[in-house]
Parts: sequence; C-alpha cells; structure tokens
Amino acid sequence: MPVGVSTWRTTGIKWCPVCKTEKSLTEYSIVKIGKRKGHPVGACKICRSELHKTRTRKDPTVYERIEWPSKLKKYYGITVADYENMLQAQSGKCAICKSSTSSSRNYKRSLNAKFAVDHCHQTKKVRGLLCTKCNRALGLLNDDVESVLRMAEYLKLSKSN
Repeated sequence: MPVGVSTWRTTGIKWCPVCKTEKSLTEYSIVKIGKRKGHPVGACKICRSELHKTRTRKDPTVYERIEWPSKLKKYYGITVADYENMLQAQSGKCAICKSSTSSSRNYKRSLNAKFAVDHCHQTKKVRGLLCTKCNRALGLLNDDVESVLRMAEYLKLSKSN
C-alpha cells in the first residue's frame, strides 16, 4: 500500500506514481523555488530522467519551445521576447567581450547556443547576456568589482614586463 502524500514528511518515504514503488526521499529531487519549495517532486529521479529522455526523443524541439522559455520566466522573470530584445540591443554579442558566439558551452538540449542571462544574485535583476566564458569569470570572482579591478591591474602590469 503506498504511503499517503501527506506522510512523506514524517516517514521520509514517498510513493513514485511512475514506477509504483515506495522510495526514500533521497531518491527524489527537491523543489528549490516557488509554492512547493522544499517538497519532493512528483516522480523519483530515475523515472523523471527516463520521462525526460523519452519526451526529448519524441520531440527534439521541446527544450526550445517549452523548457527554455519556462526557465527564463522562472529564474529571471523575462520572456523569450525580452531575451531577444536584450540580444538585439547588444548587437547579438556578449555584453563584456563582444564575442558573437556564446562560446565553450556544450549545448546538448538546445538547437541553438544561447548566451547566459547574467543577473545580480542579491537583487535578482537581469544585467545582460554574456558568453559562457565571461559569465563563468564573473561567477568565479563572486561579482566582486574590486577583484575584477585587481585582476585588470595585474594584467596591465604583467603586459608591461
């Protein structure tokens, strides 16, 4: 008999409706944002992975049409049109290095390589679109202006040697 929906909190066990088995909560991904934050997702990790693979095999455009627009709205509060307008305002290039390619990212799910949506982690405000290298560099420097300036100064000094 499956454990009821409301008992997973006390038992640490949840029923997977796909594989029809009871599993530990460690077998489930946990919702990170939204109304269900902290709750386990509907199906276990293995079943969700298989469902996603099957869906992608049936329709390779599902990421472009459904998942990517949903991600933009959920994480950054923008639409595909907002993204396209930002990209057009940046002349189709990275806001920092002005590269016209999004660079070294491995795009298995997207038909077209996308620029990363850069945002302030404190205010969540979108700043612009960056290539993967610039986005990673900012992340590695924790968006710290002083670190970026020290790095620029270091490069200037080493260039003159």
